Amino acid sequence: MNRSKPNFAPALLVAVAMLAAASLAALAPPTPWNAAAGPLLLVGALLVADVIQRRRAGGRSRPSTSALVVAAAILVACGIVGFSDPDGVAMMVPILGSCTVIPFIVSTSGTARRCST
Repeated sequence: MNRSKPNFAPALLVAVAMLAAASLAALAPPTPWNAAAGPLLLVGALLVADVIQRRRAGGRSRPSTSALVVAAAILVACGIVGFSDPDGVAMMVPILGSCTVIPFIVSTSGTARRCST
């Protein structure tokens, strides 16, 4: 694998999962179990993308602590809203999907990036 080129696979995986999760939450009949499918898809994509990124960086093939915390927060937030108002989850998924970037920022913040001009 050429390491000089950026690897967009984790970002594309999360983006496609966010679109699919929002569509699934919006188009599913308004029951709590159908509303849970979208956030579960989003959390699964977050954890898989984190493992892909960590493996590419030479780390262990398990999700980072920050990814697990964000995944748990997304599931808890969607669970609280989903059991009282399943339609509210469809509005939350795109917003919470943008929070999935946090583990990727945290994992790369320890490395210094230099601009080569």
